[in-house]
Amino acid sequence: MPDILQQKLNGLHAFAKAMTAVYPEGEFGYVWGAQGELMTDAELLRLEQWYGPRGSGTDHYYHTDRVRKWLGKKAADCSGLIMYILGLMDMYDVDMNADKIEDRCSDVSSPEPGDLQFKRSGGREVHVGVYIGDGKTVHCRGTAYGMVTTEDWEYSWDVTKRYPDIPQWKLIDADARVREDM
Repeated sequence: MPDILQQKLNGLHAFAKAMTAVYPEGEFGYVWGAQGELMTDAELLRLEQWYGPRGSGTDHYYHTDRVRKWLGKKAADCSGLIMYILGLMDMYDVDMNADKIEDRCSDVSSPEPGDLQFKRSGGREVHVGVYIGDGKTVHCRGTAYGMVTTEDWEYSWDVTKRYPDIPQWKLIDADARVREDM
């Protein structure tokens, strides 16, 4: 049996697995608008200025202890995690939210590791994660949780789709790329 680290996997699967190995739960945060940046006071201020100042309805995103607990750690929102992983694979071309990511994807009949799972609300996709197999999905769940792996029965996903042209990666190479970017 080949060494698991030498196995080639769908790149999204390989990087999601590497992320969970490098960043145990509670070590990679959730900050709305972030895409894998190290959270500092200056970065929170930049995000607040970009997405809306205090009093504009975004206060709960940038001015609570739940957000400030991620200071000194890398963080992303749900689509930001996907954008961060695509960036690690040198495939980031434009910033996208969950709805725009879904627009690029194709339908699948049953999920395979590396496929993207989406939560829908109001006729559009509002949350996204990477299916890693065995009924589990990695996603940045919210400011209280950060990046988590949930069982599909814990978090009901509405649709599964496949992102186009994802290359194969050795798990060991994905792990090394994530560790380089720490």
